[in-house]
Amino acid sequence: MTTISTLASKVVARFHRDGALAASRYYASVVKHAAHYLAYDRRWDRLEQVRTSGAILVPETDVVGRTDRLEDRRYQAAARLPVTWAIRALRVDPAQYTFVDYGSGRGRVLLTAARFPFKKVIGVEFSRTLHRQACENIAGYPKERLDCSEVVSRNLNAVDFDLPSGDCVLFFLNPFGGETLDRVTDRIERSWLDSPRSILVAFANSNRVPLFVHRRLFQRLRPTIPDRLRVNFLSPWPFEFFAVRGR
Repeated sequence: MTTISTLASKVVARFHRDGALAASRYYASVVKHAAHYLAYDRRWDRLEQVRTSGAILVPETDVVGRTDRLEDRRYQAAARLPVTWAIRALRVDPAQYTFVDYGSGRGRVLLTAARFPFKKVIGVEFSRTLHRQACENIAGYPKERLDCSEVVSRNLNAVDFDLPSGDCVLFFLNPFGGETLDRVTDRIERSWLDSPRSILVAFANSNRVPLFVHRRLFQRLRPTIPDRLRVNFLSPWPFEFFAVRGR
């Protein structure tokens, strides 16, 4: 009874603090995330050396580089199916692209993307512990389950990451705050200006999308209606898609 009362008070407090619309969206996301876990993710968790489910707060002493925001150190596992939907929504040949996950944590998105035949899958993770756990998951994952033969996690701050040459798909699950995202976006634009090519972006949990919208080189993409329905209504978080190209 005490647990139910505590939970109810937390729900009421969130509605008072965030407002009805934002709180409703938050709890809808929680319910969808739980549904994805029960219906799909827990089965795939059994293949991992270190379980990727759940959420943790990374200690400040565990990160590479600087972080000023508590939220940047929160790890929340992505639901796997929406990752696959987002990749398919881009309608590209994965064999022509390198996939990059910013804030790749324990490697769940990396191993999900590696079920597509990308040229390479790269994770960028600033937590030393999460990076190590991702490496364990990659090394121990059944290779017959993957269509990409090169999956790596890199332990560095996203602001210091240089995009690989060639066409890229960049994945963001709300991994860091606006200032860091701004610096990362600067680096993406410079990479494209130095070497124009196809750079596509899938951005989940899109409260920071305006940072992309006002960028000169970022053009919003419109997936097909079925793809939009999947990634915006069945996913715990909405997606937006962009292409980096000259206007």
